[in-house]
Amino acid sequence: MMTRGGETVSDNEILHSFEEYLKNQKKVSDNTLLSYMRDVNRFQSYISLNCGRELLRVSGEDIEEYV
Repeated sequence: MMTRGGETVSDNEILHSFEEYLKNQKKVSDNTLLSYMRDVNRFQSYISLNCGRELLRVSGEDIEEYV
């Protein structure tokens, strides 16, 4: 787990916050929300399993390897 502003934040909390942002602030369609969340969840799983990192510690190299 990472800290942000002195608080401990898990990847799940980050993903949940992103989902809420997409729904409530950006007001994306249900299909767009499902697609975005599927993609970021796959990315999070890849980073966790292959790089041993949390989302807040992802590097540019990690992203390049994923893509």
